[in-house]
Amino acid sequence: MKCGFVGLGDQGGPIPYRLQNAGHEVAVWARRPEATRPYAEAGILVSEDLPALARACDWIGICVFDDAGVRQVCAELMPHMRQGGMIVVHSTIHPETCRLLSEHASAHGLEFVDAPVSGGNVRAKDGTLTIMIGASDEAFAKSGPILEAYGSVIVRVGPPGAGQTAKLVNNTLLVAHAAIAQAAIEAGKQLNLDPASLVNIVNASSGRSYGFELFGAIGAEGFGRITQLLNKDVGLLRSIAPADAPIQRYIELTDDFLATLPNRQ
Repeated sequence: MKCGFVGLGDQGGPIPYRLQNAGHEVAVWARRPEATRPYAEAGILVSEDLPALARACDWIGICVFDDAGVRQVCAELMPHMRQGGMIVVHSTIHPETCRLLSEHASAHGLEFVDAPVSGGNVRAKDGTLTIMIGASDEAFAKSGPILEAYGSVIVRVGPPGAGQTAKLVNNTLLVAHAAIAQAAIEAGKQLNLDPASLVNIVNASSGRSYGFELFGAIGAEGFGRITQLLNKDVGLLRSIAPADAPIQRYIELTDDFLATLPNRQ
């Protein structure tokens, strides 16, 4: 398969290499030419612009930051892709954006897969990302063999938009768990417990969670570096969850936590 990729950041950056290692012909594009140099050195084609990438590829993955970026990239790709091609969105964005983009893709004779990922840079490099799929049964079946190059848990949860909804729930849980971890560690200090010892105990006991483990490892400073991303994702879930849904109580908890983080953007 001729595969293209846009979004060479921390999580998306390893994916073109995984695709290449799986035997696909791969091309990339980035706004900053210097970002593509390692890929060119590895024998991956660097397209001069998005229309050129679209003309060269049958399958294109997107992993840019937000809704506006995804919409812009898709607007430049869709008119130039061959009919039957596929666009796969790995960004975390509003579910309605994916539903609208799926309609636009269909109008161009393209297939669309809503496919946010979880696992970060390490799991992207290892090919063990979790991929949450919102797509038709047909598009899911067609995309599966390609996604297996970098995902180990690939689950269809519904039509376009459903993958994003699952990812927003997941990310909000991460922030809520980190908020509880912060409160628990502070309580331990007030009760004269050694923080490092408490973290070790919880991580090996029934109170453990990935959010607790991560907060124990990187603390408020570490979470502060991704505040903008976390605020975006929690805000998206807030906007789609019913006002009286129980999850809103936990979103309020995450708001308080995010407000305490340093380096807020």
